Amino acid sequence: MKAVRNFTKPEWALVLVTVLLVASGVGNIYLALQSGFIQLEAPRTNTLILGTMEGPGHLDTMDSWDSASIDVIEQVCEGLYAYNLSDPDTPIMPQLAKSLGTFGTPDSEGHVNYTVDLKTTYVANSFSGAVKNITFHDGSVFNADDVVWTFERLAYLMSQGMAAAGELYQYWDIEGSQVYNLSWYNASQMSDLEAKYTVGEVNATTGLYRVYNGSYVNIINTTHKIDYDTVAFELNTEYGAFPDLLTFCASYILPNDSPSISKTEILNLATDDLIGTGPFNYLSYEPGVEVLFEAYNNYWRGPARFRYLVFDIITDTDARSSALLAGDVDILLSPDTDRFSEFNSSTSVDLVDAGHSGTATQYLGMNNVKINVTLRKAISYALNYSYITEELLDGYAERLKSPIPAGARWSNYSFDVPNYNVSRARGYMQDAGYGVGWNTTVDGPDESNWEGASFISYEYMYNIGNDMREDVLVLLQDNLGEIGINVEDKGTTFLEFVLNLLDYPGYSQNNLELYWIGWLPDYNDPSNFINPLFTNRTAASNGAQVNDWKVQEWMEEALLETDDLKREHLYDKIQQRLIEEVYPWCWGYTSTNFDAWVSNLEDYPSNPIGKAYFYPCYFS
Repeated sequence: MKAVRNFTKPEWALVLVTVLLVASGVGNIYLALQSGFIQLEAPRTNTLILGTMEGPGHLDTMDSWDSASIDVIEQVCEGLYAYNLSDPDTPIMPQLAKSLGTFGTPDSEGHVNYTVDLKTTYVANSFSGAVKNITFHDGSVFNADDVVWTFERLAYLMSQGMAAAGELYQYWDIEGSQVYNLSWYNASQMSDLEAKYTVGEVNATTGLYRVYNGSYVNIINTTHKIDYDTVAFELNTEYGAFPDLLTFCASYILPNDSPSISKTEILNLATDDLIGTGPFNYLSYEPGVEVLFEAYNNYWRGPARFRYLVFDIITDTDARSSALLAGDVDILLSPDTDRFSEFNSSTSVDLVDAGHSGTATQYLGMNNVKINVTLRKAISYALNYSYITEELLDGYAERLKSPIPAGARWSNYSFDVPNYNVSRARGYMQDAGYGVGWNTTVDGPDESNWEGASFISYEYMYNIGNDMREDVLVLLQDNLGEIGINVEDKGTTFLEFVLNLLDYPGYSQNNLELYWIGWLPDYNDPSNFINPLFTNRTAASNGAQVNDWKVQEWMEEALLETDDLKREHLYDKIQQRLIEEVYPWCWGYTSTNFDAWVSNLEDYPSNPIGKAYFYPCYFS
């Protein structure tokens, strides 16, 4: 006979509430928990500890664009919308909004309102129906004034160049104008500008300024308070990705009347406090040691089921893994694959395969200016992708088959992506004029000719000390050597690598011929995988210097389109052209999504977009 486990008092409460909810027609217990209808005094231990590699570099929601800082902020602050992390498709859901907003009709200037009803109260007791206000950690009440103030603050900080991710809140207006001071540019840089933009006019008086057609314009013109719990974002244009943009941390709502947060200054990581409506109150940060949070007792969904949350900073990868095995930390996100066998054999640790594709991508960038499309095809077919995923990554990765990864919205893996095929790669080399007349078959009569040839040399830039990028160098030298391309080692420091990648003054993307890099999206909209990486408007993150006007036209059209079916069709066209005609990169891989935690930790929402979120957790 199977033993019957005795229920604790909190568990009996859940049984009773479940019976009553089912009887009243509310059958979705998870939804009830999410909405705040059920608030439990759950089994709890005092502290949950995350082992993490680094602490935050910033505290301000509008000054943060790195994952370590955002991980901290997302425990404390909330936006109008969030992604449903318990759903593998991570759809947008309302957070501080009652529902998803609605777009209005564009006016004569092309402006359009996006109206949002706010969730300013919650049902604190499902039996009595008692309602309470949603509050910030300082006790102030959340309402439309806070939303307006937050986005006015963002606009000001953007105007002063103080918002780290301000460019996410802008779009390219081809009819706009932009002024350049000629004294800032040398002749070569001026030539680059003139190649990208159309000259509009020259200031005849000073001779210092030229105006070029096209400029970046703020997406949000003005944020209006309609009433206590309704706001309207007046957008300068229709913008299809706007709801997703509201899930990004710079959109998180801050209190308008708090003396702790200035409208014109950035929060100081060392001295200031971060205040939000989220489940945890930010307590302190000791650099190199820990970040400390405390559960907010008046949180609108009910307090977290443990009192303290600690981000324990352990920079060494092996040491973090050992800390989990020893029980010194409770959870690791994206743990070291080299220790998976130990996690699997441990009785105190669970290694969890989240079972869905991630959204962080890795790829081989090719300089599209120096390497023509025929040679890019050859390189694309010469790379052994299976070796990367199965050998270098021990099988804990999936092949990337599009610039939009499988875990992202409107990803399409149905197109003819290049796979490892040396004979076909040699055929493209012949199309480019190399090895013409030779047999292209592997181990065929001209094998020694191919392996002995050195038709072209390309430099591979990477940061020394990055094991993956160093391994890719060895693989490239072997694989491309089979088609007569010599790969030269151009290892450098991480700083120099990044400065060249970003085309920083004194450095140049022209120094990058081949390079291996990754991309982590800011939010889960396909535009965030396409526009920064393939735009020809600015250097942005387009290290490969891709310049395809069809892709450019479609990406800008898709960004300003609000009809989802039309947007999806445009992203299909973009993906197909990049994969089958442009060949800008060698499509590398996405890592499979694993987390590891102590066996009595429950309900951590592993997710494909890499969000760290601990509110649902408890210890059994």
